[in-house]
Amino acid sequence: IHAQQIDSSDFTELLQNVNSRYDEQNPILSHDGKRLYFTRANDSLNIGGPKDKGDIWVANLGPDGKWMPATNLGKPVNDDLLNYMLGFSPDGNIMFLNQEKRNPGGLVINNGIAFSVLANGKWSRPERVSVDYLINKSKHQSGSLSTDGKLMLLSLKAYASRGEEDIYISTYKNGKWTQPINLGSDINTSGQEMTPYLSADNKSLYFSSNGHGGKGGRDLFVAERQGDGWTSWSKPKNLGSEVNSTGVELNYFIDNRNKIAYFSSTQNSDGYGNIMAHNVVQDIEELPI
Repeated sequence: IHAQQIDSSDFTELLQNVNSRYDEQNPILSHDGKRLYFTRANDSLNIGGPKDKGDIWVANLGPDGKWMPATNLGKPVNDDLLNYMLGFSPDGNIMFLNQEKRNPGGLVINNGIAFSVLANGKWSRPERVSVDYLINKSKHQSGSLSTDGKLMLLSLKAYASRGEEDIYISTYKNGKWTQPINLGSDINTSGQEMTPYLSADNKSLYFSSNGHGGKGGRDLFVAERQGDGWTSWSKPKNLGSEVNSTGVELNYFIDNRNKIAYFSSTQNSDGYGNIMAHNVVQDIEELPI
């Protein structure tokens, strides 16, 4: 199967085997485009059963160009806590994840970032990644890895945050991840900025926010990087009614081979998310302000 054979003529049909009556979030493609990973909550097949906040599941691309029924990725990547991916290394052999841990008293807290290595067809037990001065005072944490594997975007609440969750960036230099830098007031507001994602050229930032106006609880936006730094951006543009609804939209991810994007939305649901897709707008200038 070649990734180019994906059938994008009907996005509902493309994803019919992925979505369920449970909560699907955070779609991420494998480096070869043949597997779609996502987090599913509340499924009885999760490690922690129906009360599990999320396990990572994976669907393979079928010969008809549609995603086949998904299966739980299982242990050791998944446990009874929230399991949530950031992305892959460029060769696809390292998976980066958010990490949670349960204190001796039973309280579940964020525990930074972890990685798992693919060897002989199996993912290893996640190990903690060292990120300089990584602090998160929020119970929410999301993010992504750049296509070249050198940049890590994170949504969290730290001392430099302007309100709730802000978007930060960490760079891989000299064998380690640098202290996350706040992307500044062009992007971050007194509200929540979440699920950041960079385009393949590291110029366009896609993210979810309830601080820039919009159609619903949280909308997806895009902003263009100005210059070579990380704190100057164009005015964020709403991705419009083809993507955003009166519900909550999160987790934008672009399939560059097929020029389509995946995201999650609570539109037409009972509050749970489904994985959605649409054709990528090639020029963000075509979006309304």
